[in-house]
Amino acid sequence: MSSFALYSARHKAFQLVCLPAGLAFIVAFFLYIFEDRISAYSVLLGGAAWSLPGFYFVWNLFSKTGTAKIILYRFYRAEIGKLLFSAVLFILIAKFLTVNIGAVLLGFGVAQLSFWLAPVLIFNKN
Repeated sequence: MSSFALYSARHKAFQLVCLPAGLAFIVAFFLYIFEDRISAYSVLLGGAAWSLPGFYFVWNLFSKTGTAKIILYRFYRAEIGKLLFSAVLFILIAKFLTVNIGAVLLGFGVAQLSFWLAPVLIFNKN
């Protein structure tokens, strides 16, 4: 993979992670207006618990070029790191912060579902 192709792939991957993070922020904004501050804060934390590990994954996977075997190894290592990072964030959020757990899960779920729909929005440009 050339450095330009790596840059282009990294750019698209970061777009795929930024869209769900932005949507979680929008949901938190509306909850702040129509509900309470704790629910909005909790949705933001849930979105962050999805987005930060996603950024970690993209950064590790697209850090440099390599052979297919090396890229596959980096993919699995980044995916395991992402899952562990998410788990640690959920534990820290639940244990040390005053949050609405349902709203945290809502923020995480909104980010995850929008990530599944993001390729249609990002890559389907004629």
